[in-house]
This record gives sequence, C-alpha cells and structure tokens, in this order.
Amino acid sequence: MIAIALISGSLSIGISNGLANATVLQNKYYNNIINFNPLNVNEIQNPFNYNIFTLENLKANSVDSEGRVAVGGNINISNYGIGAKVKDNALPGLVVGGNLNISGGILFNNLKAYISLNSKVENYSYQQKPIRKNIIDFAIISKNLIIKNKNRSQ
Repeated sequence: MIAIALISGSLSIGISNGLANATVLQNKYYNNIINFNPLNVNEIQNPFNYNIFTLENLKANSVDSEGRVAVGGNINISNYGIGAKVKDNALPGLVVGGNLNISGGILFNNLKAYISLNSKVENYSYQQKPIRKNIIDFAIISKNLIIKNKNRSQ
C-alpha cells in the first residue's frame, strides 16, 4: 500500500542538528505511481504527481524536495531545491496559490514555476521566472479529497 500525506494546514520543514524535521511524510514513491488518479483530474491537478502537495502554507529552510511541489497557500522557503530527481519537465516543478518568498536554492531540470494571478512576489531567486496562471484549483481539490475520504470511511 502506498500512502501520501495531504496537508490541510500549514507545513514547516527545517534542519536541526543535521537532521530534517518535517510535519509531513513526503511521498518518496511518487516516481512509482503510474496513472494513479483517484480524483479524475488532469495531470497538473493530480496530487499524486507531487512530492509535496499542501492545501495551505509551506515554510522550509535548507532542505530539498526531490520531486514537484504544489502549495495552495503561501510559500516561504530558503536554500531549498526542487525537482532534482524529476526526469521530465512536462509538468510544473512548483505551483503556488498564494504569495512567494523564495531565497536561495534551485529549481532543477528546467522545471517551470506557476503562481496564481493574485500572488504577491516578496522575493524570488530561482532562475526561471514564475508564470502567472491559475493551473490548480486547490479549493476543488480539497473538496474532492474530503468527499473521497468520507466515502471511504462509510
């Protein structure tokens, strides 16, 4: 059985004594999930195509996500690499529904970053400029996940 953690609250990741502390289990098996789409959404909106998929905020310092990252709220990261192990760049490397504060780090493998039309950019240091386009409807994804979860629990 493969499990993915979907976060409905804010997420903080950091380094302490050389060990990564996280309040979420990253989906390290994302490369092994093929055509897994329980919500019947397009590939960009499928949470299982992301290493981290959070409905609200993400705050991280001096760690990496080797896969794609989608954040429904604000992102505040520093010295953070995204997508080092992503083999193709057909899907975005970073999707943010809220505001951006990114300093240091790298968006690997020529991946693209998408931000919502209403996002405010406080700081952005990745080489690839973010594209303003609403490509994930985080509210709909949240609603669909809640419905799927209720149906499974009955």
